Amino acid sequence: MKLDILHFEKTVGQELCRELTSNDSIGITPRKKLPEYSDPSLVRLDCVNCTNLFYALLYKNQDGPELVIFSVRGGGVSTPNTPVLVRYYLEQAYRAQAASAYSAALTMYRGALEQLLADKGFKGKLQTKMTELTKKIENGSSPIWAKRLNVAAFMVIKKIADSHAHPSELAKLQALDAAFMSNVQKAFCSLLKVAYEEEHWQATQKEKLKVVLLKAKTEPYHSSNQTFEPIS
Repeated sequence: MKLDILHFEKTVGQELCRELTSNDSIGITPRKKLPEYSDPSLVRLDCVNCTNLFYALLYKNQDGPELVIFSVRGGGVSTPNTPVLVRYYLEQAYRAQAASAYSAALTMYRGALEQLLADKGFKGKLQTKMTELTKKIENGSSPIWAKRLNVAAFMVIKKIADSHAHPSELAKLQALDAAFMSNVQKAFCSLLKVAYEEEHWQATQKEKLKVVLLKAKTEPYHSSNQTFEPIS
């Protein structure tokens, strides 16, 4: 990332506002002292790989320092071959997660998982889809990508997401933190890779191989320049 600090200093306006509002205009009823908030800092981040642009806002709220990151061209964990509807939910999850709205982000991750399984042909509600997928894995009839999937991890994500969609205790809602959400994001990165990118890569390599074999039949002594790329 190329980092450019756009704003990182205090202003006199905040101190002046605090002074003017410490008492009312006629000096009878003292007003509540304003919180000691720091001025927000704004940083621009340019990705040198994908050329995407981000703005990072660092500020202090009632609970302490908070970092919010906004992407100009969208962000999240979507891969080039992620279906449009799955990509939509992941983008919504990314925006909520970037703003530290973790309960909202988790609900969108749940939606992305349900849409992904629907895209893969599983029917019914998410619990039904997950149960069917687990059975197929156990009896060996699941698709190749599913055999590498950590179903237990996504069952945990689903269970926690359900508890946030139908909350009963505030403590449970507040238990989410940045570290847990980072792990959820990593889990989806792995899922998308095995569900879409490796499958696409294998299909592409198969087509390349067909071209080479066809050339070998028609031009047996011709050296092919066809190359095969390793999956990233």
